[in-house]
Amino acid sequence: MMEKRTLLLIVLGMLLLGSARAQEINFEELRQEDADLNGKSSVVFVASTDDWVIETSKKSLDNISDAKKNPDGEYEYRIELDVSLHADRQYTLSRRGSAVQNSVKKLCRPNRRLYIRVEENRKEHIGIQKQEKQAGGYFVEGMGCMEFTTAIENLKVENKYWKFERTKASSGADVISVIVNVRLLTETKSKLDEVREAIAVLDAKPVKEKTLEDLDKLEELENKRSELEEMYGDMSSVTLYADGTNVLHEPVNLSVKEKQAYAVLMLTKTIVKEFSFAELEQDARDKEEQRDFFAAAEAFKAARNHKDCPEQRKAQLENMMGEMNSCRKFEFMAEKFIKDGKRVELAKGFDNDSVFIFYRGAVRCYNALLEKYPGHTPFVEERDRLAKILEPHPQNIKQYTVITGKAYRGGMDIYPSPSEKKPKGINNIKPLGRTAGDGSYRIVIQDISVVPYLYFFGEGYSRPTREIISHPDIRKE
Repeated sequence: MMEKRTLLLIVLGMLLLGSARAQEINFEELRQEDADLNGKSSVVFVASTDDWVIETSKKSLDNISDAKKNPDGEYEYRIELDVSLHADRQYTLSRRGSAVQNSVKKLCRPNRRLYIRVEENRKEHIGIQKQEKQAGGYFVEGMGCMEFTTAIENLKVENKYWKFERTKASSGADVISVIVNVRLLTETKSKLDEVREAIAVLDAKPVKEKTLEDLDKLEELENKRSELEEMYGDMSSVTLYADGTNVLHEPVNLSVKEKQAYAVLMLTKTIVKEFSFAELEQDARDKEEQRDFFAAAEAFKAARNHKDCPEQRKAQLENMMGEMNSCRKFEFMAEKFIKDGKRVELAKGFDNDSVFIFYRGAVRCYNALLEKYPGHTPFVEERDRLAKILEPHPQNIKQYTVITGKAYRGGMDIYPSPSEKKPKGINNIKPLGRTAGDGSYRIVIQDISVVPYLYFFGEGYSRPTREIISHPDIRKE
C-alpha cells in the first residue's frame, strides 16, 4: 500500500476563481444499535481505505482497534469507550500522512454502538490574507469591525452573535463587514477567567478540607464554565465558506473602535512531499521521547508499513508498537486508579481500604513506567505525590495480604469463611470484595490466618483460599 505523507502545504492566493482542489473530511451518521458491551459504549467509523488515524478527546479511557475489512469491502475502525466518567467524546480523524483533519463530537451511551461513515472529499480551497495597510477606525462606542473583501461568489460569513453588512467595492468585489461588540466580548472573557480562577482555588483545597458546600459550588462553577466557554468560543471566531469550499474560522481579535481588513482568496497550488522511512521512524522516536504513547504507537505502525521498511526491521518496529501500547495501558490504569481513589475517598472517607488499594495501584503503574523510563519527572512526581498521600493511611501501619484469583463467573460477593460450609449469618458479614466481569478478584486481608476459606455468594459451599500474591506486600512500618 502506497503511504503518502503530507509534509508541507504551500498556497498562492489569487482574487480570480481558480481550479485548485483540496481535501475535506466529512462525516455521516449511519445508524445506532443496542449491544451487550458490559456498560461500555462503542463507535465504529466506516471508510473505504485502511489508512485513517483516529484520536479521541478521552484517549486514556478509550481503546481503538486496527481497521478490519467488513463483508461489503469497506474498513471498520472500532472504538470501545469507557463512559462511566465521561459520556461525551470528540473524534479527530485524518488520513495517515495528511495535514488535513476534521473532528466530530458525539454523546456516547452505555451498551449502544454508533456507526459513522467518514469520507475525504476534494473541494475548492479558500484562504484569508490579513491586509497590513491600516484599515482605519470604526467609530462606534464599544464596537469594532472586521471587513472581508472577496471576488468569490456567494461567500458566506457567519457568527450568531454579531451583525453583518454587505456592500460592493468600486472594483465590483463583495465587502462583508462584521460588526463586533468588543465590550461584550471582553466582559465575557473576564467572567470566564474569574470562574476558572474560582475553580482553581477550590481544586487546590485538600480533599479532607472540602465540604459538601464546596463540592456543590464546584459543580455550579463547572457548569458555568462550560456555558461561558461555549459562549466565548462562538463569539471569538467568524466562520467563512462558499458553495463547494472548505470552511475557515477567523479569530476575532479587535480593540474598541478598531477596524481590520481581510482579503478572502481562492488558493491555487498544493505541493505534497512524501515522508521517507527514516523520517517516519524518527517521528516515532520523537513521540516516544515526548511520552505520547498513543501517537508513538501509531507512528511506529506507519514506519512498519512504509514501502521502504527493511524486512529485518519489521519485527523490531512491531515490538515497539507493543511496548508503546503497554505503556499507554499503564498510564491509563494509573489515571483510572487515581479517579477511583478520589471517588471512594469522597464517598467513604480517606481511611477506607479501597482508597489505599486504588492509590497504591497507581503507584505500581508509575513504577512500571519508570522501569522503562527511569527518572522521567512527571512519573516520578506523581508517584511520590501519591506515596506521600498514603503515608498516614491505616493500611500503611498494619500487616496485610493481597490475594488474587479467578472464579467461574463475575458479580459474586466474596465473604470470609471458617470452613468448607456456607457461612452462617451471611447478611451480617461484610464482604471482602466482588468478582469482576471476567471472574477475577482482588482482595486485601489484614490477617491471612483467619481466612482459610472464601465463600462466593450463590454457591452452596466455601472453597479453600488459593493465594496468588503477585507482590510481597506484607510489611510493617
